[in-house]
Order: sequence, then C-alpha cells, then structure tokens
Amino acid sequence: RGCPYSCSFCAMPSMKKFDRGTRYRTPELIRNEIEYLQREYGIGGINLLDEIGIPPSKAKAIPYLEAIASTGIMWRGQTRVDTMTSELAKLARESGCVALGLGVESASQTCLNAINKKIKVEDAKRTIRLLKEQGIETRVYMILGLPGETKDIVKQTWDFITETDPELVYLSLFAVRPGTEVYNDPEKFGIGKIETDWAKTMHLFGRYEFEKPTLTFEYKETTPWGRALTPEEIIGNYVELQARLREHQMSHI
Repeated sequence: RGCPYSCSFCAMPSMKKFDRGTRYRTPELIRNEIEYLQREYGIGGINLLDEIGIPPSKAKAIPYLEAIASTGIMWRGQTRVDTMTSELAKLARESGCVALGLGVESASQTCLNAINKKIKVEDAKRTIRLLKEQGIETRVYMILGLPGETKDIVKQTWDFITETDPELVYLSLFAVRPGTEVYNDPEKFGIGKIETDWAKTMHLFGRYEFEKPTLTFEYKETTPWGRALTPEEIIGNYVELQARLREHQMSHI
C-alpha cells in the first residue's frame, strides 16, 4: 500500500499526509494466496493490479518473484521503467510473467521532468528491450497533453513507438484531477482553466469515427516552456496517434 513516488498528475502523493509509509506484503503471504486460488478455484493465471507490481527495490523484488515462481502460476502486471535490470527481467519470465505494462507516460523528457516522473526516456527504451529479450509482452502507457508538450510531440511519440516496438500502446489524454499537484497549483504548470464537470474526464476513448473527446483543462498561451498547444491541437494529435496505432495493430481499442 502507498507509493514512494510523487508524480504531479497523480493524487497518491496527497494521501501521504495520512500515511507516509509504503507497506509491502510478505513473499510468504503472496505464495499462500496464490496457492489458495489454485487449490480452491483452479486458477491458472492472475493479473496483478498494483501500479508497481514488481517492487522497485531489487532486494525486495527477488524474493517476491521467487515466491510467485514457486507456485507455477502464469501472471501479468505493471512495473516502473527505471528499476528493471536484466536479472529481474529474467527472474520475472522464470516466475511465469507473460506481460508487463510500463508507465512511460511521454516520449518527451521535458514532459517527464514537468510531471516529476523521475524517469528518463532512455530508461523506458532499455526496459522494453530487456523485456523483449525475455519474451515478455510489453504494454506501454502514454499520455498526450502533458505540461511541456511542443508541436513535434506526435513525431517524438511515434519515433519512440516505432523504435521500441511494444506489443500494445495504451494512449490516453491528460486529465487534471482533484488532489493532484497540477490541480492544486495550476499556475506552476501553465494551466489557465480547469473544468470541474468530472463526467467529461476520461483516460481512454474509442469512438472517433463519430465523436471526439474533450479536455477538462486549457493551457495559457504562454507557459514556463513556451507556447502551449491549444485543446484542438492536443485532441487532434491524440486522434492522429490513435489512428496510427490501430493501423499498425498496436492499439487495444
């Protein structure tokens, strides 16, 4: 429970005022629960829904993966791109891992720095390569409309995708949500307007032959990184990239 990171677009950091620690379950408990599911329900595979399914600490990750491996289960999950090593990738595959989702967020280092993601674009490229070497399917999560985007964001994003060649790309539009640093301090991120009709918020949309998504915010014309993209430009970039992903059979929708 908890998260050791403080990404500006996530509400988790605001929860640290209630509990600053990050709590881990023991490898023994994980093994016991998997064996229970196998014994009582005949489960052959599981999906770990934690956003960081492999602990960022190598010392913690190894016994976790060994515990899962001892059950013979097949599994998929998510992990960070800055903590993966060749050893952990190999252990993950040997533990039964068939797919991992990666929170890359953006192909722009400027954007990653702006949202305090604490990763490098090269980290993502390296991790995708390590997972592919082990035959683990890579599923990349990316966001368009983040602070720091420039007019060439479509090219940057597509260049990253074609170079790394992940199996799936989950592309979403940036949404400003209560509890996040972006919501609490929009001036810092060049945001001049935030809509509070939360029914319009979305991560993923798939009906673009008939309608287009809307943004819940708008950047100021001049921002800390220069001229910001308009809502129309951001949505247009998103729709274009979704079309490319579908064309190359890399989209989940």
